Amino acid sequence: MKTKVHDLTTDQLEQQLIRLETYVAQARARQIGLLREADQRQAPLADGCRSLHEWTAGRLDVAPETAKALVTAARVLTDQPHLEETLEQGVVSFDRILATGQLAAAGAGTDRIEQSAGFDIPGIRRLTARYRQMSRPNQQEVF
Repeated sequence: MKTKVHDLTTDQLEQQLIRLETYVAQARARQIGLLREADQRQAPLADGCRSLHEWTAGRLDVAPETAKALVTAARVLTDQPHLEETLEQGVVSFDRILATGQLAAAGAGTDRIEQSAGFDIPGIRRLTARYRQMSRPNQQEVF
């Protein structure tokens, strides 16, 4: 018999929320892999769509922002298999993977990416913004 939400203790409520987020992360990882394959097969073009973003939004019935996040993750994680693996395992959330992948794409080194594991998601985004503001060519000009 299914326990009613109001009968759950606060701890049980929290544990169920965390467990469900694990499932969401695992489902997103699978979607990312499938989107990458659809992109390689050029399925969006064959269906008359202008982009993978447009195709994803239409096929999955998601907001353009969600489609963009999924497609961005599919492309960024191609070069970050260790991040994709943690998503597949449900160890971290989709939002954390997207933020960390964008940090890597901005040029952060492995040590900085590992350090960001202790940051909250807004902290990772702030760090990414700093890397984007100060690209390597700009750093050389300063020194």
